[in-house]
Parts: sequence; C-alpha cells; structure tokens
Amino acid sequence: MLGSGRIPSLITPLNPGPAVLKKEDESYSRSIEIGRENLRLLPHVRRWCRHIEVEMASYGLLAQATGLPIGHLRVKCQHGITLSESSFLAFEARGFILHNCVGCVHHEEVGQENFGRDVLAERERGDAQKATADAKRRELREEAFEAAAAALETRRITEGSVNGFILGLFEDEEEACRCEQPLLDAARLGPEFFSDAALGVLSDGFTGAHAEVCLTTARLVCNHRKSVPGDLVGAAIRAVEQHVDPPLGGECCTQLKTNFAACQDQAQRVRLPVSSTDRA
Repeated sequence: MLGSGRIPSLITPLNPGPAVLKKEDESYSRSIEIGRENLRLLPHVRRWCRHIEVEMASYGLLAQATGLPIGHLRVKCQHGITLSESSFLAFEARGFILHNCVGCVHHEEVGQENFGRDVLAERERGDAQKATADAKRRELREEAFEAAAAALETRRITEGSVNGFILGLFEDEEEACRCEQPLLDAARLGPEFFSDAALGVLSDGFTGAHAEVCLTTARLVCNHRKSVPGDLVGAAIRAVEQHVDPPLGGECCTQLKTNFAACQDQAQRVRLPVSSTDRA
C-alpha cells in the first residue's frame, strides 16, 4: 500500500537483470511514462487535503523494478467513498475530489498549490463555457422559432421553418411543447415543405414523449403526398408493437400504410379512432 507520506517507498526497487529493463517496446515505454506522471502528481494530490491517501491496489514486476507507481491506484479518505481504481492517478484523484470533497467539513488543505484547486478551477471553467454555449444555443433557437412562427403566420412556410419546429421537438420539454402546435399547423398548411429527411427525423419520435404530434404530422404530410416512405411505415409499425399510445399509433399507422401495398396485411389489423390532436 502506498499511503500518505509513504509513496513510493513501499515499492522496493529490485535489482533487475538485463532481461527486465531491456524491453523498450511501446507498451513498456508507455507504462514508464504513466508511472512517472503518477509520481510527479502525487505530492500535488497530497497537498489538497491532509486526509487524502493514495494506495497501490495492485502492481507488478515493472513497478518493483523501477520504483514507480505503475499499477492500479486507489484514492481514499476516511471521510469519503472510493468509487474506482485505475492506472491513472489524475483520473482517480479528479473523480474522488469532485465526488467527495466539495463542501466537505473535514477538508484541510496542506498547501495552496494543489491538485484539488486545479480540479475545481477546471470544473468552474467548464461550467462557465457550458453556460455560455447554452445561452448562445437558446438565443439562436429563439431566433429560429420566431422566424418560423412568423413564416407560419404569413403562410410563407419554408423547409427551414418546418425543420426548426421538428428539431424543437427533440429539445427540452418546454421547447418541445412550444413547437407542437406550430408543427401541426405547418403540416396542414404547407405539407409540401416536409422533406424525406424531415419525415425521417419525425419517425425517431414515434416512440417518444411527443409521439402523438410526430405521428399525426407524418400522417398529414403523407396524405398530401399520396405516398409513404418505407422506413416511415416501419417506424409506425414498431410504435404500435411497442404499445406507445396505441390509439394514436394504430390510427396513424393505418393512415401511413394507405397506398403502401407491402404493408396491407398489417394495416388491416389496426383500425382505431382518429386522435384528438388530429381533430384539433
């Protein structure tokens, strides 16, 4: 075990024969590199908290031959929970600190220059970058929705506005709900602006939370086309088989299979009433 203050002294270097250290292949070199990095990082991890310990869960001849911490390392503390072990101290220490140390009342830094501060600073930077990216996406999504809604209101529907409503169904729940009715309206007013690719994306939602809107929209568009893409039929059939909203799935499946001769047998087995969404 390599405990606090004792790393790597418990790995007693051997006096290796030439056969042990002569192997300079890629695997050997990489192991040495990992061991050196673990050894370099070790005091940095220790300075994070006086309670933190690192131990070798297992090691082999190469660790004994070099005295380097090469093997499976485990980070632990009497006040925390160890969730994993691996050959990479940075990975193990980062996971342990984020899971156990944030807000810990027992935390006692040994020195200000430590690995824990680096980990928390990295997380703060990541959170800030994510917040900025999310804000940009929300702004862009809002602009796209407003443009699509304006096109719908003036009945100048475009393929781009249709795609915007479809993609909105796969965003967060608030955005998805906002896009439901405009998408249905677009399917009624401008079904010709729904491309095969758009229908393919809609079919991904046949078994999701907004299956009713996806199925009804696809049926309206296919009724206008007087034809149904084969993969769309297959997706509708799978929706019925998975018992996702069976009344709607059955009705839309029946409608989608109209004029699709290869699926007439399945279509005859499904005869259910029109959904409330379609009557709206």
